[in-house]
Amino acid sequence: MHDNVLFSIAFLSQILLVSVWLPAKVLAHARTILELCPPDQFPRLYPKPVAVYERSLVHFTWLNGVICLIGLFFWVIFNFDATNDDYAGIAWGIFMLQSVPFILLEVFTFRTWKLMRDADDRTRRSASLTPRRLTDVMSPLQMSVVAASFVAFSALVLTIDQFNFPWFGGLLNIVIMGGGYVTLWGIVMWNLHGRSRDPYMQEQDHINRVRRLVRQFLLVCVALAAYGMVTITLQALELHEYKQLAMSLYCQLLALGSFYTFYRAEDINYEVYRSGPTAANTIAS
Repeated sequence: MHDNVLFSIAFLSQILLVSVWLPAKVLAHARTILELCPPDQFPRLYPKPVAVYERSLVHFTWLNGVICLIGLFFWVIFNFDATNDDYAGIAWGIFMLQSVPFILLEVFTFRTWKLMRDADDRTRRSASLTPRRLTDVMSPLQMSVVAASFVAFSALVLTIDQFNFPWFGGLLNIVIMGGGYVTLWGIVMWNLHGRSRDPYMQEQDHINRVRRLVRQFLLVCVALAAYGMVTITLQALELHEYKQLAMSLYCQLLALGSFYTFYRAEDINYEVYRSGPTAANTIAS
């Protein structure tokens, strides 16, 4: 009973955090940009009419609202479910649904960058002659943390594997976890060495963006390894009722981490989006 109460609180927190609080923060930042960077002064920032961006923010709000109601529906079902079966899958499914508005927001951003490139009529462009290195965006400490999280997960898997539990996947867990690490690493390297999708973004702003991506990569790797170790340990100790609580907390950690490492961007120079000569000016998020 105690674990059901904890999951109920955590699940409600997940719904309100990811579908209400985080969208409100993203919307506030977007509206700040629209207010401080009007299209008549920053035409390069708006390859489409400003009404399109305002309408997309309205759609973003409504979509998050609908998903919040869906989450609350399942939360009510859980509280009235006499069996209180394992709702870990429900918590993860709702989190995947909650991720949809943010994924669509990223797609919209990518399309905006493409329109910026198509509209870019500059005949001369500047580029940094210094090759980008991994150490420019990732410190040795961050590399060590990523490696340590994988080593710790692998050590636990090898230890549990000695008990020959029928449900345990053994070394396949290490392979799957390693594949996830390699995929995320590839995304970071692609963003580091690839060209900036925003044609007006300065080199330092691009480096800062990749640094935020690295922090997000670090968070996902550590959180994924920690969640894997927690669920394996709970399964081995036959504490199955706490798996749904661990899942909801894991989802909230990913959401908060993504916001504070990526969506809450550091100061960015928006003067490059003016049509005339640029000056040093930044907008804090």
